[in-house]
Amino acid sequence: MQQMGLPVATPVSGVAGDLLSDAVALADDSKDAAKNTAKGAQKNPTPRAVNYGASDSIVFAQADSPRGKAMATLLIANLARGTNAPLPDRR
Repeated sequence: MQQMGLPVATPVSGVAGDLLSDAVALADDSKDAAKNTAKGAQKNPTPRAVNYGASDSIVFAQADSPRGKAMATLLIANLARGTNAPLPDRR
């Protein structure tokens, strides 16, 4: 987008805000799961392994997985640094 002369800072800030909201929600869910496990509830089963091809994108193939979120966060951080886009504050 930047190479085409289109604005990049606003979309980068929006995606960064979405990722931050997701991270906060995941942290809250993890706390709840830890409390339930401590009370004797069963843990979720381990998810199946996923095989990726050389041309597959983890960000698109499994956007909601922890690895996909981590990769998206790194990409957004790099874009934000390169475009001086404002990032949201931690809540």
